[in-house]
Amino acid sequence: MEETIFNVFDAFNIFNIYKFTQLCEYVYENHIIKTYPHIEHPVFIESILSWTMFAGLIPYTFIIASRNHMYDFIGAAVVAIASYRYHSRKRDAFINGEIIDLATEPTKSIFLTDQLSLHLKSWLFLLAIMPFNSMSVPFSLWLHSACFSASVLYLEQNEITEIIDAFVIVPGIYDLYQTKVNATILITLTFIFILKPFRKANHIAIHILCVALFWIMAFAII
Repeated sequence: MEETIFNVFDAFNIFNIYKFTQLCEYVYENHIIKTYPHIEHPVFIESILSWTMFAGLIPYTFIIASRNHMYDFIGAAVVAIASYRYHSRKRDAFINGEIIDLATEPTKSIFLTDQLSLHLKSWLFLLAIMPFNSMSVPFSLWLHSACFSASVLYLEQNEITEIIDAFVIVPGIYDLYQTKVNATILITLTFIFILKPFRKANHIAIHILCVALFWIMAFAII
């Protein structure tokens, strides 16, 4: 009976998140983009994205950190630095009128480092919550390694970053499920990732939700 109630609540929650995403699309297209058209300029977008992930470190300015917190802090710091390098590279390319080609260096390595940092952050959070000798942690490490390897192989043939991002989301969902952390933000992030209610500025919304998720992770660690 409790499981049935939980499943009904879960479905209702997902439906509400879907409707919220539709509302975001309506507000963005009918109000925000008309008032602030520069928000879709590539240089503006990449300038914002270069710095947003550093906000994921803010909780550690007032958390009394334990050793477990250090795992998560290192993951968040690596993500912030990797994200800054990748989006700064894209910003400079737009400013200079360069073509961004993920198949060529140095952009390829910078992009893959950004992806790898997200895998590392997710796995280190799981390690901060659960002991390494539990089955979940080594399996998660294998899953992240397999997904990252798949993204590298996929990038050799394609440049559809949404598919490569999915290789990060799948093991991330596994990690959050194992730690029993509230997945509402992750579900919202997934809807925004798929439906793109903010059009060209959609990646800014994804970064903001990632930062919110990082905050939840930080406070979930004992």
